[in-house]
Amino acid sequence: MRFLWNDGHILLRHLQDLTGTVALDLPSDRPFFQLPGLEGIENARMEAISVGAGARPAHLRVIIGGTSGSLQLRQIFDLYPESPLIAYHVALQGQAPPEWIDVVTPESTAHNDGVDRITRQDEPATLANFSLPSRHWQYQVIKLNDDTDWNNNLVGKSLFLPFTKPLEMSGNICFARNTLGDQQLILLKESPLGDRQLAYPGFDFLSLTDQLSVTGLGVHPADIQTDQWITSYTVAIGPAPSGELAALKALRAYQKKSRTFHSEYNMIMANTWGDRGRDGRVQEDFILRELEAGKRLGITHFQIDDGWQQGLSKNSASTAGKLWEDWDADSWQPHRERFPNGLEPIISRAAKLGIGIGLWFHPSSANSYGKWEQDADILISLYRQYGIKTFKIDGIDIPDKQAEVNLRRFYDKVTSATDGQVRFNVDVTAGRRGGYFFLTEYGNIFLENRYTDFANYYPHLTLRNLWQLSAYVPPELLQIELLNKWRNADRYGKDALAPEQYSFAYLFAVASMAQPLVWLELMNLPEAAFGISPMVARYRNIMGALHEGAIFPIGDMPGGKSWTGFQSILNAREGYFLIFREVNQQPTTDVQTWLTPGQKVRGRLVFGSGQDFTSMVQKDGRVSFTLAAPLSFALYHYELIPLDD
Repeated sequence: MRFLWNDGHILLRHLQDLTGTVALDLPSDRPFFQLPGLEGIENARMEAISVGAGARPAHLRVIIGGTSGSLQLRQIFDLYPESPLIAYHVALQGQAPPEWIDVVTPESTAHNDGVDRITRQDEPATLANFSLPSRHWQYQVIKLNDDTDWNNNLVGKSLFLPFTKPLEMSGNICFARNTLGDQQLILLKESPLGDRQLAYPGFDFLSLTDQLSVTGLGVHPADIQTDQWITSYTVAIGPAPSGELAALKALRAYQKKSRTFHSEYNMIMANTWGDRGRDGRVQEDFILRELEAGKRLGITHFQIDDGWQQGLSKNSASTAGKLWEDWDADSWQPHRERFPNGLEPIISRAAKLGIGIGLWFHPSSANSYGKWEQDADILISLYRQYGIKTFKIDGIDIPDKQAEVNLRRFYDKVTSATDGQVRFNVDVTAGRRGGYFFLTEYGNIFLENRYTDFANYYPHLTLRNLWQLSAYVPPELLQIELLNKWRNADRYGKDALAPEQYSFAYLFAVASMAQPLVWLELMNLPEAAFGISPMVARYRNIMGALHEGAIFPIGDMPGGKSWTGFQSILNAREGYFLIFREVNQQPTTDVQTWLTPGQKVRGRLVFGSGQDFTSMVQKDGRVSFTLAAPLSFALYHYELIPLDD
């Protein structure tokens, strides 16, 4: 990125990719960061510092600081090694300008009298402003949903063309593409989703003719304090060559390079809550027997959900459960009746079986997470006493800026005190939470609760959610459930897509490009379920390599009758295909992949029902696959080979 200094009120001039092959001249007379009442900057200065590794990798940070009246401002750029996108946010301290209005309404939509208007009643605060070099651009905006207890349509895509009147666009990702050239601009807003953002103006991107802005700082004027820096949401910015794959690969490279991800974070986690027993059976003997069954199946982690702790929550099967927003330190001791020997027998047996133990935890949300330090100390103590490295964080709600600040302090303190060893499974199933892009650098994402008890678990819908999200969210950061297909079969009637119609191996394969979550009581499984153990063992051998790749959807969207799957791109020559044949009458079909036509590809079966193959890549990257039976799958390692081989 190249800027005109402009006394510290910087103006963007140029963007260039890492290779220097894609360059965008974006000369703007609008300051990159714009705030009503921010007329100029005094005492401007710039510094570059090295930021050590933590939840984020070690990287270079460039800070442009200054003052405007009673407001202090820092514009902060984070440059991660080998990342094609640069992360940008602002930090504010002091007193907000009185002209700053956080919510605005376009003049053109506030009146319906037929009079043309192209101005706005008030200019919004804009996090980043771009002047595009022509009017011939289009915007593809990706809007995602969380709150998955209520939503089962998680991805929406919209295409917009700029106009002379304000165009408001909602979503976390914008691909701005030059329709006359081979350039595109990628914008990722690292914030909660939609109206779960703080001080949300109702949209995330604003276009007017050849101008494009990122809106919604996540900061209300009243949030600004005189003794504490308040930070905005982050926007990641970068250019890319033309083409959908180029944009997705640049976005994915940033997502991978801007967070710390170690191979030991790969997990096959079991959690008994999926059988709806809640904590009714949670006690020492039950957990010990679950661990033995988990070893047979091949899990790597076992998480004791809500109910292991002395202070029972309102979700407990026990009528004694009352707690939710406010907990004390004693609440987070092992339950004295359920675990009379503490957690030591559990930890000891799990270690001998090679299984990591995780626990459920609900930070006290009262007073905007005012007990954040106590909560952090509780987890640090559990780590030091028992070696527990994985905590499911549930019940999160972020209603105001102080809650956000304190929640981040909580995560940061635990991460720092444990040298990054403790990681979090962050639940996004309900409430005002961080979604897929905010406060997610601390671990992976617990995506959804689905239950056969309510007949709302369908394998093809689980696959559909993962398939859609995988274009924009690294699948290796998502926990994806597989349930006991033998439970509650009568509740599905004669449904051709009911869980019992699928093999247990298929259910595991659905989750394998993500982090498989064995969402059930292991002892409830019939003996037939443990037949997948050899496949799980093979999966564990390649899980790290599989997740190192850039994983994207291929084929058609899962719907119950499609050919669909995923491609993990390790490098220009090799990767993995995971192919699913749903309920259809086509034993062989051409699946659209991300390979280039004219190449020759060889696939070797890792597990599943397929056979080794060699195929030419046809138009649109299509590769021929064969699966003899409906509801079957195959995982292949592929490599490109010479045409004469």
